[in-house]
Amino acid sequence: MSQDIQYYRTRRWFELKGDNNLRLDYNLTEDSVVLDVGGYIGEWSSEIYRKYKCHIYIFEPVKKFAAEIQKKFAGNKKVHVLSYGISDKAQELEIILEDNSSSVFDIKAPHSKKEKIQLVKFSEEMQRLNIKKIDLLKINSEGGEYGLLANALETGWLQRITNIQVQFHDFVPEAYQQMRKLQQEMLKTHYPTYQYDFVWDNWRLRGKDEGKDLLKFYLSELQLERERFALLGQQYDDLIEKVPHLENRITDLEAETTWAKDKLAHTEHMLSSLENSRGVRALRTMRLPLKWLVRRVKKIT
Repeated sequence: MSQDIQYYRTRRWFELKGDNNLRLDYNLTEDSVVLDVGGYIGEWSSEIYRKYKCHIYIFEPVKKFAAEIQKKFAGNKKVHVLSYGISDKAQELEIILEDNSSSVFDIKAPHSKKEKIQLVKFSEEMQRLNIKKIDLLKINSEGGEYGLLANALETGWLQRITNIQVQFHDFVPEAYQQMRKLQQEMLKTHYPTYQYDFVWDNWRLRGKDEGKDLLKFYLSELQLERERFALLGQQYDDLIEKVPHLENRITDLEAETTWAKDKLAHTEHMLSSLENSRGVRALRTMRLPLKWLVRRVKKIT
């Protein structure tokens, strides 16, 4: 992924401090049900619980991370830590361990550590846990979001989720196409309250606040696009300004190269003449300085 693309994607998010407000600002109560899919070490769930004291189910398939979350919430009966993941089907996979970027998709260095993990089917797990409705579903499963959301759509579960906070990942095959397809399907039942492609989205179940929220969302999108075009325009102007300077620099370098080649040929000729001049002791003493000069000119050219 281009660093410039990722910078553009995240720039506005970090300016808004999205991790500290957008991802935590929800209409939740102590009776709300929250699912944290891809809990990592439980930081997000900690903030949600601190703010709302709601029921939280954390799914984290990596043993080390799950153990850390269990330790963090030890004795808390409202936070349930489940040491497996949820997806569109039950299966055992091998995950590549890279801290908060651990993924079943082979995108890491070949020497990375690996671990076997268990995944269960989302719709079946909701039935097993006797969960009828989800107030907030947070998904950061490093590529597993596509299958999970597809299962929620196929089984009708999507309409029973009030808010879907999801991070789509671009290293999955045809990631952009998959993301757009899911977003189009989600638009039938939900609408975006914020949307930063391959950073974070939130989709809220359609209802009475939809008009107000959509107006706020599209005004934000409009401002974002204005800033993007202003940035692109500035970059274009900067490049145009640099063209004459670059052309002049190229001309200077060509002249310097021609001079250096001429100087090298002349110096080599002088050195050869000096070496063949017997009895000219004073000139022989210049041999080492001249050889140094030859090496210096060769290094330049």
